[in-house]
Amino acid sequence: LAQLSQQIAAAQEARNQPAAETNAPAAAPDPQAVYQAAYADYLRKNYDLAVLGFQQYLKEFPDTDLADNAAYWIGECLFSQGKYAQAIQQFESVLSRFPRSDKTASAMLKKAYATLEVGSRSQGVAQLQRVIKEFPSSDEANLAKQRLKSLGAS
Repeated sequence: LAQLSQQIAAAQEARNQPAAETNAPAAAPDPQAVYQAAYADYLRKNYDLAVLGFQQYLKEFPDTDLADNAAYWIGECLFSQGKYAQAIQQFESVLSRFPRSDKTASAMLKKAYATLEVGSRSQGVAQLQRVIKEFPSSDEANLAKQRLKSLGAS
């Protein structure tokens, strides 16, 4: 009985003390850590998780140097999942939101690939040709040329 009384007293005392941890503000997430975690999920083919991580990054850090990359990798995740229509929209978003990004050529190329995947051959070919025209000496232009050749549209 004495032991039970002590336990009740201890429980009441604990309840009356403020919980320091629950009232403390959450530490602000580190942009690099959020991005790297999402990218690691992408590399592990955990595409849904990667999309969530990149979306969190864009929500919390929309004006950072890696925002364009995060938006691009969302498109890559969607493409890898065969969600081509959504990937097209995402790559278009990268192109409109980040027109001077280092991911512009890649976004244009992958948008072209996704367009071909949904059966829009003429639009896809036109987009591949645009990659070659706008980024003639890039790796993406070489990939676009190869794709056009395989389509018999070079």
